[in-house]
Amino acid sequence: MVSSNQNKGQASVEYLILVGVCLLIITLVSSYSFLMYSTTTTNNEIQTSIKVLENAINEVYSLGEGNSVVVQISFPSDITNITIGNNYLIIQATAFGSTSSSLVEFDSNISGSLPSTEGTYDIEVKNINGVVSLNVV
Repeated sequence: MVSSNQNKGQASVEYLILVGVCLLIITLVSSYSFLMYSTTTTNNEIQTSIKVLENAINEVYSLGEGNSVVVQISFPSDITNITIGNNYLIIQATAFGSTSSSLVEFDSNISGSLPSTEGTYDIEVKNINGVVSLNVV
């Protein structure tokens, strides 16, 4: 009688260990999937904003001096730095400990500033004396 109860107890413990290991595996896979989803979403949002700015800058530059356009862009919370150089734009973002940079080069000189905080912004893109200026409206 004792032997039968001991076998049932051992089977129960083995079953609990098996369930625990399965839950651990599911948790690890879910965490990794969430991490990849978040990183991909952030990168996509940054790339979309860069493409909108790139199109606006090229359009305003090609139309000539005095032309302007207002575009709406969204930045995620992971942006750490935005650098505007003579003819380039660099956006750096940090997500879950890894830093990524996006560099875009232009035919025209650009100037101005962009916010690096999360949010949706209206940006005026204006050609002033052949230099394309970026400013928050």
